[in-house]
Amino acid sequence: MKTKPPDTLRFYLMAILTGMAGGAGAALFNAFIALFHNLFFLGSWSFHYDWLRPTPPSFWGVGVIGAPVVGGLLVTWIIARLAPEAQGAGVDEILRNLFVDHAALRPSLSAWRPLATSISIGSGASVGHEGPIMQLGAVYGDLLATLARLAGWQRDTLLACGAAAGTAALFHAPWGGFVFALEILSPAGEWRRVVPVFLASFTGSWMVSALGKGFPGFALAIPDWGAWWAYMGLGLGCGLAAAFFLAVLRAMEKAFRAFPANPYWRHGVAMAILGILIYLVYVQTGQYHVEGVGFATIAEVLGGGFHHPWLLFSLFLLKLLVTALTLGSGGSGGTFSPALFLGATFGAGAAILAHTIFPGLDLNPVLAAVVGMASFSAAATGAVLGSALIAAEMVGGMGDLSLLAPACILAWAVRRLFLKRSTYTLQLSWQGHPLAENLYLRMRDVHLGKRRGKGPCGNG
Repeated sequence: MKTKPPDTLRFYLMAILTGMAGGAGAALFNAFIALFHNLFFLGSWSFHYDWLRPTPPSFWGVGVIGAPVVGGLLVTWIIARLAPEAQGAGVDEILRNLFVDHAALRPSLSAWRPLATSISIGSGASVGHEGPIMQLGAVYGDLLATLARLAGWQRDTLLACGAAAGTAALFHAPWGGFVFALEILSPAGEWRRVVPVFLASFTGSWMVSALGKGFPGFALAIPDWGAWWAYMGLGLGCGLAAAFFLAVLRAMEKAFRAFPANPYWRHGVAMAILGILIYLVYVQTGQYHVEGVGFATIAEVLGGGFHHPWLLFSLFLLKLLVTALTLGSGGSGGTFSPALFLGATFGAGAAILAHTIFPGLDLNPVLAAVVGMASFSAAATGAVLGSALIAAEMVGGMGDLSLLAPACILAWAVRRLFLKRSTYTLQLSWQGHPLAENLYLRMRDVHLGKRRGKGPCGNG
């Protein structure tokens, strides 16, 4: 097929259209998560779901243990029969398409990937929703590029536009979605992508809000920071914790590879364990803290609802375990939302414990949770500034970027001392594609390649 470059205005309009499609897709995706959550937990048919309120006691009682199993088997069937690309986080598939295969994304993926992940989250599996919606937005961008006969950097830019729009729409974070997509998906030196991705991100955020399905945000009055250096130390700690998370995720995936080949048994057993853990958490605390994306628990942490560090650390470890179980056994979903949960519980728990040991230390647990959300996500995903922006926009604290950004940089640097791959590039490296995890490393590789008289290294 003959391709043709668009004029600038026409291309910007395509970016806006992709943003509108990404925002509308996010709204529909959220509605289906709500539907499946209400069916699996409450036995009701409803598209309404308050992300920030704890799930009421299940209609099924102890039978809620079976919800993740039923959901997991449905997801396995979708992956095995209809869309193998629906397995995992989704962002790795976009990276593979952009930097390895350079092939068109299957349009049917726009249906099967969101369906699989909405069933997974709705039935209680511990995964995020950013990867699938980024993949969905990328499919929209790819389809528009095909219809307009675009190729090369224009097509890749529309893929990034769709991913940015979906991220911005999910987290009500237009600045964060914009920077997140550039960091994770852009090659070095492609500055002509900046304006289209910016337009798409803000359009996606506006679109989902206009449809009434946007994320409401955490209502949080940011207090004074006090001992800023202590929060930088927390960033270092989050880097270590993120390295531990990635190591557990890698070990769990290796362990499940040795499991019997039948994917239904593999994922079903993992979801049975997850269901038991969810129910035990409910019995002990009165809430299903570790199921789904976990935004209700994050809201409680940010509201100062936890006062015991060991409860927070217990939730951290349990969430880490159920996330590794879900993804390691072949589930469908992202890692950013679990990373927000892990960062919030780790940060608040560390602050309360530090204040207990050193009563004079001016370390606020709520601020520590915000720093934890940003820095743990940055370390886990490689989206250093995008994570800071998303966390700031979610809590309405854009003025605190001057402290969140350094903590994120420190966390990312510490994690890379132990593990060179992010949650989005770990699978690709196992498959023989050791891609650099973000824009900064791609820029480094280009610089080193020029100094050595070679092309980009691209090996992270």
